[in-house]
Amino acid sequence: MAHYFGKAIKQETTVEDMKNAIFATLKHCKSTDIHPQHNSCPNGEQSWCFYKRAIANNQPIPSHKKKMHTYLNEGVVAKIMPVYMRLANSQLLEKCKGDTQNNNESLHNVIWSMLPKTKFFCLRRMTYGVYRAVVRFNQGQLAAEAAEGSIGKESDKLLRKVMHRRVSSEQWREGKKEELRKRKIRLVQEEEKKKAEEGETYGPGIAPLP
Repeated sequence: MAHYFGKAIKQETTVEDMKNAIFATLKHCKSTDIHPQHNSCPNGEQSWCFYKRAIANNQPIPSHKKKMHTYLNEGVVAKIMPVYMRLANSQLLEKCKGDTQNNNESLHNVIWSMLPKTKFFCLRRMTYGVYRAVVRFNQGQLAAEAAEGSIGKESDKLLRKVMHRRVSSEQWREGKKEELRKRKIRLVQEEEKKKAEEGETYGPGIAPLP
């Protein structure tokens, strides 16, 4: 529900639209086949609401039990409604205006989600990660994926270096595996050759050497 709430704030630009989107998700999550409450959900074939999508595509309405990943019964809704009312206060939403209260902190969060502080990254990997985070922050994840080859000459060059290093590393590992395999085969062949030259030197019923 926190995820739905956050998306409602980020995707809308006016306070009224934010409120409608916030309570639309709440109503959506307490709907049932007997009492559907999707009147506030967005219309159209691309709607996130399966109920409205089915209507737009002239398809049978799917069962709520199969489609509802987050179902809230009336008891739960009664408990969280006061929280929703406080968070959907007009004065509070006025500060958001479809954006975060601190753009820098929001961008930092995207960067750290892609480059965790608990891990070490080289300068090249860090630079490339920041490039992707900026594109993702400004234009979304799809734009970040599409920008792999069009984000700029320097970024493209960096990406190619990273890919080349990854391929070279994989080839080096494969070479090491092949080298180890050949070494094992050589040791076995040498052992078999020694046995053939010396004959049986140890075994049940074999007389000891003089």
